[in-house]
Amino acid sequence: MDRSARSRMAGFTLIELMVALTVLAIIAMAALPAYRDFFERYRLRGAVDDVTSVIATARAGAVKADRDVNVSFGGSASSWCVGAAAALEPEDGAPAPGAVACNCVSNSPQCLVGGSLIRVAPGKHAGVSIGSVSTNFAFDSKLGVIQPLGSACTTLTSPNGTYTVQVNVNALGQTTTCSTAGSMAGVTSCTDMGVAACP
Repeated sequence: MDRSARSRMAGFTLIELMVALTVLAIIAMAALPAYRDFFERYRLRGAVDDVTSVIATARAGAVKADRDVNVSFGGSASSWCVGAAAALEPEDGAPAPGAVACNCVSNSPQCLVGGSLIRVAPGKHAGVSIGSVSTNFAFDSKLGVIQPLGSACTTLTSPNGTYTVQVNVNALGQTTTCSTAGSMAGVTSCTDMGVAACP
């Protein structure tokens, strides 16, 4: 077999290469919505996990340090933050003061519980929006319950608005999450749980 015949058999023709690239482009276009949806859910799940972590750490810190701990949200709906602050050490002979809200927007170390910074900074979860930045509650130092006795909740929405997850804190300080819009794997619907929407 001569050299020209061998070289024609060894490679791809331009038409074969174009067909392969076209098929690859069609497959990529078909998979793009699934990738976008995955990242929507991933970003929202990360934000929900961070919020529930701050709340759980605040509650545990209140009981461990025997200090009331305040959990507060701040910032704006699109650039929100959440932080927890324990009450200051009591003066000699005086009762322990109540916990005050920390300014989670600021970089100053105001959001401290047991000497550790407990804060989700503004913009950490870009694109994920929050329903209300006015949510503010405190955990009692003795039992870890919300004081005054009640409950709290807030909602987090994915960047394109497809999914919304509600974070609920009951009177005993226990946190649950449920989906109010869109069906997310691993998150039960609020309707199925019998949970009312946040006010």
